[in-house]
Amino acid sequence: MELSGAGSVHEQDPDATIRHTRREFLEGAAGVAVLAGSGRYGSVVGQAGPRPLVGMLWYPEGIPEHLRESFLRGLRELPRPLAIGEDFDLVFRFGGWDPAALRRSALELAALPVALIIAGDSTSVHAAKQATSTIPIIMAISGDPIGEGHIVAPTLPGRNITGLTNRSRDTSRRRLELLLDALPWVSSVAVLGDPDSPSARLQWQEIQAAAASKGVRIQTVEVRTRGDFAPAFAAIRSQAVLVLSGPLTTHHRVLTVDLAARYKLPTMHGVTDAVKMTPGGLMAYGPDRDVLAYRLAHYVYRILRDGDHPSRIPVEAPNKFEFVINQDTVTDLGISIPGSVLAQATIYPLQAGG
Repeated sequence: MELSGAGSVHEQDPDATIRHTRREFLEGAAGVAVLAGSGRYGSVVGQAGPRPLVGMLWYPEGIPEHLRESFLRGLRELPRPLAIGEDFDLVFRFGGWDPAALRRSALELAALPVALIIAGDSTSVHAAKQATSTIPIIMAISGDPIGEGHIVAPTLPGRNITGLTNRSRDTSRRRLELLLDALPWVSSVAVLGDPDSPSARLQWQEIQAAAASKGVRIQTVEVRTRGDFAPAFAAIRSQAVLVLSGPLTTHHRVLTVDLAARYKLPTMHGVTDAVKMTPGGLMAYGPDRDVLAYRLAHYVYRILRDGDHPSRIPVEAPNKFEFVINQDTVTDLGISIPGSVLAQATIYPLQAGG
């Protein structure tokens, strides 16, 4: 059965012979390669026998094209470049929004077996961790890898998991500060997120502590499914919305900004795509996700080419953050933002030559 819409369970023929070329990857194709790679540690690139197989495990369907291209560029620019279809093959599994389906997808990848698993978010990391304690797992994004029990320490992860986190200390506090600096008249902020997301819970804690020090009232607004967003916005009694980063809010960012526009609510997002690529988002502060996707290639290289054990490969935190503001949304909301705040941001839509 081919991959269908989000939320479905994906069952694929284990004898299928679909290999993933670079073009198919860019188009988000999905399938199974029958020639599986080795799960052992040690270099598996260029060895006799079939090419190693790399699994990609993602919670929602689809990987944004700009992130796919950044990953591919990272592969091309390695000291010894790696090429999909030449040095390794890709196989995808998606879980829709069904945790049970995601767990089954992770077990399928482990059973192929794959040489490593790239897990696209904290939920996928957790599913992969449940599926295997020996196959290397690379975190494409993790909100709190120590708090979630994925690693022991950033410098020496200590298990079969390494990769990237999208958090740096006080990121959530900084989002709230920028929101209040941009809108100094705001005294109450609705914090919208999925309470079942471990990284969202950590963000909530940071924001509540920061709000208390600034005398700002916080309204907690919970969403667990797409259907929760409309009633959640209808229940907001605050002057602005801070959207926590996470798989659910990232996937439904278009719905989020549309509802915010309907209620004339200014928003601060944790994912910059909500402003850069989604008409209606007001502002966002977060890591440059293209840099994270680019760095993924480094981890693939370390494990496939160098044969490094993931327990010895340090976890990287983001070192490049973006603060972005959409001027069209500023105009639509009829608000003004101090020049001192605008000077810190990249303003979208980008002007010619900007």
